[in-house]
Amino acid sequence: MSGSGEFAEFLPAYLAEVDELLASAQRDLLAVEEAVRKGLAQPRAVRELFRALHTLKGLSAMVDVEPIVSVAHWMEASLRLADQAGGRLPESSVEPLVEGLRAIELRVRQLGAGKTASRG
Repeated sequence: MSGSGEFAEFLPAYLAEVDELLASAQRDLLAVEEAVRKGLAQPRAVRELFRALHTLKGLSAMVDVEPIVSVAHWMEASLRLADQAGGRLPESSVEPLVEGLRAIELRVRQLGAGKTASRG
């Protein structure tokens, strides 16, 4: 990680911001999941989830946490398609999004514990 002294300085603020974004993303993902189960569109939750992940990706890029950037980027691509489909997400996309959010949370916990975020 480049400039890890610099990173340590920003870590508490980064973690606080990311925790908020993850909580928001969890709520929106639950709303999207419920809509998919009922066969409904949920355009607002899809956009909000996209926004939370986009912000999380940007913050992670600023502090050079590439493993989180790549997972968030992949999730954004899936949500962009759902947004273009009027907020409808294929059922097959739900579990990968849940797993992606879990992967980001794991990496954030690793950073909070003073470790490097894992790549795989």
